[in-house]
Amino acid sequence: MLSVKRELASRRDDGRTLHGTSGTSAPPGEMQLGWLVGLVETDSPNTTHVFAFNMSDCRVWEGCVGNLETSRRRATGGTRLCRGTGPLAPRSCLMSYPRLSVAAVAGFSAALLMADLATAQSVPGFEVSTYGTAADPRLMGFRPDGTLIIGRDPVCNGGATAVKVWSVAPGGGNAVEIGNTGTNDPDPVVVDVAGTMNGVPGSVLTGGLFPSGASGHLSAIRPNGVVDQLFTSSAWINIVDLKFDSTNRLLFSAAESRSVWTSTGGAPAILFTLPNPIYPTYISLASDDRIFAVGTDNVVRIYSANGTELDANFVSFSESVAIEIAPGGAFGTDLYALGRTTGTLWRVDPTGTKAQVGSGFGGACGVQDIAFGPDGNLYVSVWASDSILRVAPLGCPTNPDGDGDINDDGAVNGADLGLLLGAWGTASCEADLNDDGVVSGADLGILLGAWG
Repeated sequence: MLSVKRELASRRDDGRTLHGTSGTSAPPGEMQLGWLVGLVETDSPNTTHVFAFNMSDCRVWEGCVGNLETSRRRATGGTRLCRGTGPLAPRSCLMSYPRLSVAAVAGFSAALLMADLATAQSVPGFEVSTYGTAADPRLMGFRPDGTLIIGRDPVCNGGATAVKVWSVAPGGGNAVEIGNTGTNDPDPVVVDVAGTMNGVPGSVLTGGLFPSGASGHLSAIRPNGVVDQLFTSSAWINIVDLKFDSTNRLLFSAAESRSVWTSTGGAPAILFTLPNPIYPTYISLASDDRIFAVGTDNVVRIYSANGTELDANFVSFSESVAIEIAPGGAFGTDLYALGRTTGTLWRVDPTGTKAQVGSGFGGACGVQDIAFGPDGNLYVSVWASDSILRVAPLGCPTNPDGDGDINDDGAVNGADLGLLLGAWGTASCEADLNDDGVVSGADLGILLGAWG
C-alpha cells in the first residue's frame, strides 16, 4: 500500500493546476521515487481528472468518481498531461470526466485505487495491458497470423479434466473454444504449422494426463475441429511444454520421465534426461535450435539440438519460472524468465547474468506462461484473473506518436529526414518510428508517407 506523506500543489507548464498527495512507499522492488496521486483541473468547467503516476517509471493510472460508482482504467489515449525525456518524464494521457470538487475527490475510493497500484504490473519502458480473457489459461502458442492459442486447466494445482482449449483472434479480445471435443488436461499447446505430427498443417497440439494418472496423451486439433489422439504413453505421462524447432521437429518436456522428448511424426523418443530427481518444466528454443530447459530445481540448463548438455547451470532462480527467448526488437534476443510466485520478470544475457526488468505479475495461482507473439510483444497468462496480458514498448518520449515528426516542430520535412538518416542502423528511440528496435527502410517509409 502507498503511504501519504504530504500535500502537494503545483502548476504544470501546460497550464493545468495539480492538487494531490505524493507517496514514498510502494510495492517492494517497484518504486524508487514514489507515486504521485492527485486531481488535475483544466480550464474547462466540466473537466476533472483523478490520476496517479509512478515517478520512477512513468506508469500512469486514472480514475473518476460519479453517481456513487468508482471506475479505474489504464490511461492509453488522448492528450498528454506533460511530456519530456529521461526516466522521470511522465507519459500520460488523461481522459475527461464530469468536474468534481476536491471534497468529492477526497471521497474517491482511495483504498481500491491504492490496492490496484500495489499489485500493478510494472515493466519500465513498456506498457502492460489486458490483451484477452480466457477462463483458466495455461500455456500459450501463436499461429503465424497472430492468433493466440491457450491451453486450459480449471484446477489451480492441475487436474485431468477434459476441456477445450482457447483461441484469441489477432488484436485480442474474448477467447473462443476450439475443437469438436475436449481433451484431458490440455495445459500445453503449440501450433503444428507444417503438419509434422498428423499431416494436417495448422493443427494445434496439446497433451496431458488421463484421469487415472498412470498414462498420458499427445493429441492434435485440426483446423476443422476434429481431434486426433496421436499417441498415449505410460512413459512420458504428463506433458508440460511443447515446442517446434526450426526443422519442424517437435520437442516436449514430460515431468515424471525427467526427460525432454522429440518426434518428427513417429513415436516420441527421449532426447535428454535431467539429473535425478529433477523434472523438466518449461523449455525454449534459440534461433540455432539450442534448447533451454528449466527444471524443478529452478535451474536453466542448455542443450544442443542433438541433446548434448552445453551448460548445466546457465542461470538459477529462487522460484519456479516460465521462460522464453525473445525474438529481437525492443526485447532483444535474451532469455526472459517470469517468477510464477513473486511475478518478477528477469532478463538473462548470454553469460547467464540476470537483471530484474519487471514486477507485479505474481499471486496465488497466478502466472502460468510467457510467450512472444509474431508482433514481437511479450504475453503473460494469468490463471487467477482469467486474463492474458500484453507487454509492449512505450512510444518514444520525444516522439511518442511515431508519426514521422521526429523533431516535433509540427511538420514532417527535410529536417526530420536528416535526423532519421543520421540514426540509420541504430536503435534511436526518436527515429525508430515503428518501434522494431532499429532505424531502417520501414521507418523511412513511414516518414515519407507523412511528408508535409
